[in-house]
Amino acid sequence: MPQLPSGRRFALSVNRALELADNFRVDKLMVLGNPSGCGVLYVLDVLYYDKAPDPDNPDDLGNIFYPGLSAADVLSDKCDWPIEDKKFYVDWLQSEVARKWIARSQIEINERLKNAKCPESLRGILDDDY
Repeated sequence: MPQLPSGRRFALSVNRALELADNFRVDKLMVLGNPSGCGVLYVLDVLYYDKAPDPDNPDDLGNIFYPGLSAADVLSDKCDWPIEDKKFYVDWLQSEVARKWIARSQIEINERLKNAKCPESLRGILDDDY
């Protein structure tokens, strides 16, 4: 898990987006069509860990909590992180590890959405059958 200059550790989670895709919540996932690739950041959640890193036990992350931020929110005024943390976050988003994870997450969301059962109320609306 990346550690911000302030000491806070965070992660991104795709779980909520996968649940939306499984339930065919196209209305909530429309941002994924953004050609810049940034759209997926709106449906990835930021998670915090409440335990400081322990070199003797690096796998013990402590408790996880959700601060109510999406990955895109960190880049906005909605997030109250110090400027140094936001700069670190932007650099981390550009890292190969983060870019690959985000790309895999978007593929997984799209696959789940593609395989989700279309609710009866939406049948025909997505076809050419007007």
